[in-house]
Amino acid sequence: MSGWIAANPKIFIVALQNHLWLTGVALSAVLLIALPLGLLLTRQRRFANAAMAIINILRTVPSLALLVIMLPLLGTGFLPSVVALTLYGLPALLLNTYTGLTEVDADIVDAARGQGFSDRQVMTRIEIPLALPVIFAGIRTAAVQIVSA
Repeated sequence: MSGWIAANPKIFIVALQNHLWLTGVALSAVLLIALPLGLLLTRQRRFANAAMAIINILRTVPSLALLVIMLPLLGTGFLPSVVALTLYGLPALLLNTYTGLTEVDADIVDAARGQGFSDRQVMTRIEIPLALPVIFAGIRTAAVQIVSA
């Protein structure tokens, strides 16, 4: 492998740049979709169970199968790859965002409300900061899944 890289450095650099670009775009799309959706699902609990069931089904689909599904719908190229990788990385971050936010200790939230915090302040000053370790774990997992797909 290193012999091929040494013999073809320009091809390797172009392939690496393409892979990093594809990964970055897909991970950015996952962040833009999963974080607000996870937050929304914690506020609209009646949709959460159905959404989590769909996300768990999506987790079982292999990445190659997603690419095959995207082929007749979007053709070949950059866009189908980004869509497939986004769908592949979405469950990890969405589940971690939802779990992190729903597992914040209710006593802490009640204490904040008792001190006069508004719903927005509770979310931005209490829930999100306490959920960040779980959310960052989801980002890491999604990134690994996207890179490895």
